[in-house]
Amino acid sequence: MCSAGEPLWVRSLETGRDVLNYDEYARRFQRGGDDPAGGGEQRAGWSVEASRETGVVFLDTTQLVNAFMDANQWMELFPTMISKAATLAVIRAGQNDDKDGVVQLMFAEVQTLTPLVPTRELSFLRHCKKLTADKWAVVDVSVDNVEPDARTSSTASKCLKKPSGCVIEEQTNGRCKVTWVEHATCRNAAVPSMCRPAAASGLTFGARRWVAALRLQCERMVFSVATNIPARDSAGVATLAGRRSVLKLAHRMASSLCRVIGGSRGLAWSGQASNSGGVRVTSRRNAGDDPGEPCGLVACAVLSAWLPVNPAALLDFLRDASRRHEWDVMLPPGRPVRSRVSVAKGKDRGNCVTAYVDLISSLTERSRPIMSHHQSHCRSLSDVRPRESRTASGSSRTAAPAPASRPWRTRRSTPRPCGR
Repeated sequence: MCSAGEPLWVRSLETGRDVLNYDEYARRFQRGGDDPAGGGEQRAGWSVEASRETGVVFLDTTQLVNAFMDANQWMELFPTMISKAATLAVIRAGQNDDKDGVVQLMFAEVQTLTPLVPTRELSFLRHCKKLTADKWAVVDVSVDNVEPDARTSSTASKCLKKPSGCVIEEQTNGRCKVTWVEHATCRNAAVPSMCRPAAASGLTFGARRWVAALRLQCERMVFSVATNIPARDSAGVATLAGRRSVLKLAHRMASSLCRVIGGSRGLAWSGQASNSGGVRVTSRRNAGDDPGEPCGLVACAVLSAWLPVNPAALLDFLRDASRRHEWDVMLPPGRPVRSRVSVAKGKDRGNCVTAYVDLISSLTERSRPIMSHHQSHCRSLSDVRPRESRTASGSSRTAAPAPASRPWRTRRSTPRPCGR
């Protein structure tokens, strides 16, 4: 499915993307009675999803294969998509840490960045195979009822993966080409109308989103160790260690944000959901297990809404320091800020980490910087108000490290109320 063209895959005239020809798929691959959605015919209440995407990422095949076969590294590669992951059993191990031929049983909870869309809990076999000297395949297929007591939660959508995964091919200059296929049968879940276009286009769980997320994380990893970054892309940070510290902090901020705004069963969301979004509220108690959060009760409120504006224009508005006071309720009205540190984390100039400082406070007292982490792939605006931060669509805020004249250290200040 990764390498085949027509008639298995047909290019859509509307979107220019590959669409699976189900009749041809059934003729080639399907056997009678092996389809949980109805033995070759789609059962009422189930839907079939199939998508394919190709992209080039800045990571070599060995590193990428090792990351896919390690649950923790896999989560690090996809913080926006995977809220939980674990390796349940190694069925077949490789020799001398070689991943060729490894088969392992894994669990994952896959999410999109809103509690309005149910998560997907998957138990699947993952098989890694070396095809040639510079080409690998990583294949997933669901197994049902792995543990009798492990039932899909009421907040998760029942979903079974048909053979899915990616083919990774080595390229020049430490890059590799990734061809990704997502193919699953899912029980139809209640999704608000505002989220249905994104779900239908594959922006929620399709191959397009997996490849886009992988590309961004690989760029971040490369930029964190690169020594030839132009000075304009590392303003305010003079050393490689300082830049790595800033990017590590930003990654932790983004991962923390993604964990608290998804629909995971670990987050007991309350509030009225509607087709227009609605405010959802959850709370949890941190007993010190997460060093990135204050101990005690942590509350979070999320509002998801579609805005009649181009995503790039929205991101530019959120990045504009002169207009931050228009949306940041943590700042007094009209209070200006300026950028003290700006560190690029990808080829796109909008994909960066910026530390702002309050201009008025800096004139009278030691200022407290505001760290913002911007990524250029936002689709909607989510107003998130945890106890210690307020975040909008990919821009996050927390206590930032000390000024760049000293080595960067993560410092956390006393949380302030949101003012609402």
